[in-house]
Amino acid sequence: MRIRLSMARRVFCLAVFLPWTGAATAQDFEAPPVFEASDWVPADLMSGPGFEVAPQAPNDGWLNRYTITTPDGSLEVDGTEMLELRAHEMYALHALKQLEGTDEFLEAAESAATGPLDFAKNMVLSPVDTTGAVASGVGSFFENIGHSMFGGGSEDEESVVKSILGFDEIKRGYAKEFGVDPYATNPILQDELNSVSWTGFAGGIGPRAAFSPVPSGVGVAVQATSFSDSMSELVYTNTPAALKDLNRDKLAAMGVDSETAGLFLEHPKYSPTRKTFIVGALEQMSDVENRGALIEVALLAESAGDAFLWQQKAEMFAGYHANVAPSGRMIRVATDVALLTPDGLLVAMVPTDHVAWTERNEALTTRTASEQVIADAVAASGGAEVSGIELWFLSSVSPLAEENLKSRGMVSVADAKDRLSM
Repeated sequence: MRIRLSMARRVFCLAVFLPWTGAATAQDFEAPPVFEASDWVPADLMSGPGFEVAPQAPNDGWLNRYTITTPDGSLEVDGTEMLELRAHEMYALHALKQLEGTDEFLEAAESAATGPLDFAKNMVLSPVDTTGAVASGVGSFFENIGHSMFGGGSEDEESVVKSILGFDEIKRGYAKEFGVDPYATNPILQDELNSVSWTGFAGGIGPRAAFSPVPSGVGVAVQATSFSDSMSELVYTNTPAALKDLNRDKLAAMGVDSETAGLFLEHPKYSPTRKTFIVGALEQMSDVENRGALIEVALLAESAGDAFLWQQKAEMFAGYHANVAPSGRMIRVATDVALLTPDGLLVAMVPTDHVAWTERNEALTTRTASEQVIADAVAASGGAEVSGIELWFLSSVSPLAEENLKSRGMVSVADAKDRLSM
């Protein structure tokens, strides 16, 4: 079985910011590289209990693609950030399975399989597929082919029945103890988390009491920051409905209009976790005007992978504002968004692994925008004249890509992950 768990295969519309100085001299193209996965991934995330990352990671000009093999099937993962998250989930999955083998859980499972509890289990676990389409497909984050269809709650949220019975609270508690997202789009993890949570719920075993018998804990943790810790705590301690109210209030305080906020908060491709992290990142950027521009463009997300990339972009912007330079306002430029500093520097964030100068990427740089489009967007937003443009990348940029970006008036800032961390 092969399960598709992608971030996105088409990088965000870099073309919005190119060319800035007119047509550039034609350059040779380069083939996307194939990397050794171990050059990008720590050894303890390359393999672990029940999983192994394939040794090679082909790059598509923007993101590395990794394959994780497990006894339950293989996972294809786009991007190093998502790979690290999935590897951690595999450690958690192993610990969850260990927990199911303890005497306490075997007794609870036997009790849960009888009488009205068995009927309740069907009500709790059957109505809503927490992964489905949100875990497959890649959308068009980078080329923005079209809008998503909006309406209803996130595809990752628990059903009303689960909330009424109290199952969702128990599940969030187990997710917290094992250090995973209760709304994760990993179907293997979701199946196991649902099973353990139901047994604990039906058997009266709370998360902390259940966790103690596990002999070897969860394993390797995802890199934590004060920001991610605080946002995760909100997710663990609030229902999706409560998070929606909190996020709505925060967006209103930023001046985001109610219609835009409503569309974002009801967007089916953003889990409660993604919404909370994005709104939280924007909240960190106090004094920055027009933060709603990012919310407007984030409505274009067509998959869970797109949503994760928008979360990364929001956090990169917040990190820039906090660690590098204060920003005056956000500017919407066609189908993307940038920061405009008080001295006129336009700063765009690109959540990529390695950027190679391919024919496809060259086409993206010339297809969409022009100097006039950018100037008009800045003027329409009330910003000052642009003095320059910077592209900030989480990881590497090839020399040829950097040369071509420079010829178009762009400054590339590579390997910026640590500088933008909050």
